[in-house]
Parts: sequence; structure tokens; C-alpha cells
Amino acid sequence: YDPDEGPSITGWRVQCWESSLQPVVLHPIFGSPSSFGGQPPMQTVWSTRVNKSITPTEDLKNPQTYVPMPTTSDERSSSECSVDRANRLSFDPYDLPNDVRQLAQIVYSAHGGEVAVAFLRGGVHIFSGPNFDQVDSYHVNVGSSIAPPAFSSSSCCLASVWHDTLKDRTILKIIRVLPPAILNVQTKVSSAVWERAIADRFWWSLMAGVDWWDAVGCTQSAAEDGIVSLNSVIALLDTDFHCLPTMQQRQQHCPNLDRIKCRLLEGTNAQDVRALVLDMQARLLLDMLGKGIESALINPSTLLPEPWQASSELLSNIEPDKMTVDPALLPSIQV
Repeated sequence: YDPDEGPSITGWRVQCWESSLQPVVLHPIFGSPSSFGGQPPMQTVWSTRVNKSITPTEDLKNPQTYVPMPTTSDERSSSECSVDRANRLSFDPYDLPNDVRQLAQIVYSAHGGEVAVAFLRGGVHIFSGPNFDQVDSYHVNVGSSIAPPAFSSSSCCLASVWHDTLKDRTILKIIRVLPPAILNVQTKVSSAVWERAIADRFWWSLMAGVDWWDAVGCTQSAAEDGIVSLNSVIALLDTDFHCLPTMQQRQQHCPNLDRIKCRLLEGTNAQDVRALVLDMQARLLLDMLGKGIESALINPSTLLPEPWQASSELLSNIEPDKMTVDPALLPSIQV
């Protein structure tokens, strides 16, 4: 550090810490607290779970003299930017904020699985998962300020909005977070993993009561890129639906699940849409048939709550009197 050159920053560091309560180790000379009827003392211990270093881009090397090329866009993604990384980042001491907390801002997603870190002078980095796997990064020309992004309702998308004073225009940038738009070759996973993650995000949105429009758009975009298959995602949603523990949950989520599948198949093959409609009609007919049988029985409380999950032995041992139909309804029954 040279005081004549002013403050300097050689890069950014993103850390994630977690705390835990651990017992305090006492010297034997103090005795054991349990022998006096007390509780052993505990202490809060902080440990680093994630520690990532981020080097600044070339445009931040000398912000006072840096002039972008005419062909350079106002925002640059890490996957599109081919400039070399700088080893040192120097700031004008008059441009540095007085509060160190103004050097960066952290934005958490509602789902909790993603986090975005916005640095001074427009750098944005998106991480996902407990190990903070890098999803994407980009830079926006906002001068000596921070451009915090915003996550969508189910955290499948991330958006940044800024105003370019030189060109007098407002720019909107939307990034697909799940699955990432730019897949890392080193951490490439199979399509089944992404399809499972998307299906889980749909179910989270239904359970949390948030809108799932962004999950639909990201799934369609990922299908166009060949990362996932729409039919496979729908098959996972159907499998999860039939595994719901109670009939009340199935009746609650069935309409929204049908809407999700219809939105996923918008603009796709008409044959897939017809198959989806037939599946919805069959489910409605079975539900109506079950309600009709229940209303015709004299004692409907004797019905099994989940007959499709019962064993064949249990079904064969059902006594005939439990399936007695109201005699007044016999003429109306069609076989």
C-alpha cells in the first residue's frame, strides 16, 4: 500500500459464514459445572463455509482513464467478455464511499437457493446452491455506484435495470438462473438433474403461494437450448402429484398443476397438447366417478381413503356390507 497513490483494491472476496453452539472447554481447576447442578457453558463459534475470490475486470483497472470501445456494449456478461482480468484495482480516493458497506450489496432470493452480489461500479455475480456455485456474472455501466439486481417470484430469473445517461436510454437485462444460461463444463450435470430441480421449484411455488410464470419461461427457454425436456418435466410433476399424501392436497393443487402444464406446452406440438387434455379429462372423470360411488353408498365412511395404495389382500378382504348401495338408487345405476 502506497499512501501517495491512495487506497487500492486488488479484488473482491465473497464469504459465507455459519454459526454453531459448542461447549466451552474448561480447565480442570475450575471443576465441572454439572457437579454443581449447572449447565455446561456454551459459546458461539463461526466458521467459513464459502470463500470465493473474484478478480476485477479490465474496465475497473483504471476507472478514471478507461474509455470503452465503440463496439462495446453497456453491459457485458462474463461469458461474452474476452478482456483480460486485471491484477490490481485502483480507485480515486474521492470516489470511494465513506461507509465500507456501500462497496457491495447482497440480494437474496425468496427461494433461498440463489444469491446475487452487486459490487461497486456495476459488477454483478450470481451464485447458486449451498457451495455458491457460479451461475453468471456481468457488468453494467452505472459509474461509481452499485446496481443491485432483483430475483423473480420463484427465483428462476434475475433482472437488472439501469439508465444509460450517455445514450439516454433505459436498459433491462434478464438472466435465466435455473438452469443457468451458460453451463459450466466442469460442473455439467445431466438433464434429469435439471428437470428434477425445475419440478421442485414448481412445487415450491405452489406450496409457498407465489407466481410461477418465471419458472414456466425458464423451462421453455431451457428446452429450446436442449438442456431439459418439457415432457420429462411434466412427467415428474405428474409423478409427484400422485405421491401427495392426502386427497385434499391433490384437490388443492390439481387445478394449478394443470395450468402449469398447459402454459409449458404453449406453442409446442399439438399432439402433446391433446395428450395433456385427455389426461386432464380422465382425471376429472375418475374424480366424478369416485364421488358418485361415495354418494351412492349407505355408509361412505367405510371406504378406504387411499384405495390405489392398498394391497390386493386388503381389497379382497373388504366385507360386502361395506359396499351396500342405497336401494332407492338401484334403478338409476347403469352397468
